[in-house]
Amino acid sequence: MEKVINRLLEKDIRLEISPEAKRYLAQKGYDPNYGARPLKRLIEREILDSLAEKIINNEVKGKQKVSVIVKNNKLELKIAHA
Repeated sequence: MEKVINRLLEKDIRLEISPEAKRYLAQKGYDPNYGARPLKRLIEREILDSLAEKIINNEVKGKQKVSVIVKNNKLELKIAHA
């Protein structure tokens, strides 16, 4: 996860996670039997994979802020264009 954050910083892409999105992640990613592993997979699947696609498709470029919000009970990436 740290490598991903460093790559985003290198590209000057800021990721902001709303309080609602944090609650969503805490609720959906919690499993007392497996610790943080389900949360890590959830973040990878619902945030990082989508962000990677947007970077590859040039929807997200350097010096942009990407907000993670909850919409219709799903996480969504909202891109702030400069």
